[in-house]
Parts: sequence; C-alpha cells; structure tokens
Amino acid sequence: MVTVFWDMNGVLLLHFSPPNETVNSAAYQATLKKLKRAVQRKRPQMSDKRVLLLHDNAKPYTAHATVNLLEQWDWEILQHPPYSPDLAPSDFHLFPNMKKHLRAKRFKSHVDVKHVVQTWLHGQDPTFCQQGFEKWISRLDNCLNREGDYVEK
Repeated sequence: MVTVFWDMNGVLLLHFSPPNETVNSAAYQATLKKLKRAVQRKRPQMSDKRVLLLHDNAKPYTAHATVNLLEQWDWEILQHPPYSPDLAPSDFHLFPNMKKHLRAKRFKSHVDVKHVVQTWLHGQDPTFCQQGFEKWISRLDNCLNREGDYVEK
C-alpha cells in the first residue's frame, strides 16, 4: 500500500507500507512524522504556518493520539464526508491517472512497483497537482451549491 501526501506544488511524501502491515494509529503517526520532515525540507516557507491536512474518518486518522499529535503541531484537519470519493483529490485525480499508467503492466517484485510509481509521480508535469486541487475546489463548490448532496463528476 502506498500513502501519498501532495499539495498544489507536487508530491511531499510517498510512504510504501510493508506488505501485510496493518495501518493503525501508531503506524500512521510514524508516517505523519515523516510528512512533517518532508514539509520542512520541501516547503520550508510552510514551517511557521498552519498546515491543512485533508482526511477522511478512517480510525487511524481520528484516533486520539493522532489528533493530539496534529494539534501539537498546530496542523488542522480538513474533514470530508465519508464515502465521498468525488470529494477526495487522490480518489478522483491522482489514483485514476496512476492506474491508467499502471494498466496492463506486469511487475516481478514490490520494488519494481515502487520504482514505477515513484517515477510516474515525480515525472508529472508541474501543473498536474494544481489541476487536481482546481478540480477539488470545483467539486466542493458544486457540493455546497447542492446543499451537501452527493455529487458525481
């Protein structure tokens, strides 16, 4: 499994979980610590600003220990409705495009998959991530205009 953290300027962190690892609060907090270091390294201008993190309501994200960690860092969690892939930029923009790239390819190992995913993500045009966020804003606006009704494309 890969966890991807990205913003309008590109990928901040790719975290590949070991095969068969359960993603619990402790594992997710370890990933968040890597994310914090990546933000400090790749977006130093954000070090003294509040980071907004888009989350769904998965248990590792909502666990008290995770929430407390994010509060310590003064990071804000942007909630989105559960079961709303049309409002999650990774679900409607990032992963569908990645799947198109991976379609019909065969891999001999996990290492090969990681390499292809990393190469594809880091090889995207600089506007790729920006387009995902622009689509997200449009979808959020559409949802608000429909007074919260579920919105498909």
